[in-house]
Amino acid sequence: MPFILFIAFIIFQRLLELVIARRNEKWLLQNGAVEYGKAHYPFIVALHTLFIASIIFEYYYRHNAPFSGLFLLLFLLLISLKIWVISTLGKYWNTKIYRVAHVALVAKGPYKFIKHPNYV
Repeated sequence: MPFILFIAFIIFQRLLELVIARRNEKWLLQNGAVEYGKAHYPFIVALHTLFIASIIFEYYYRHNAPFSGLFLLLFLLLISLKIWVISTLGKYWNTKIYRVAHVALVAKGPYKFIKHPNYV
């Protein structure tokens, strides 16, 4: 049961991110944003989908694998960083790459410390 809750959380989180990205995409396009890397986006979607599928496969393949509190803590830390990134960027955050001309780079939140923390 804990695994089902864990994987459900991951899937819910990813779907929620897509909803946020869709809403932000509309706003970005209305404000003159230009999309970059459009051709590789389907590969990113496939990669994320296969990643979730691989977690499910590995769980059922190695059903007796030991639980790791350390990896759970690392996962929660990285999810927290991702939430911080999304909240810092606000309407500029997206799963796609958009650039709005004449908008300064973000230099607050985690961007004070890391140039592109979403890739951590």
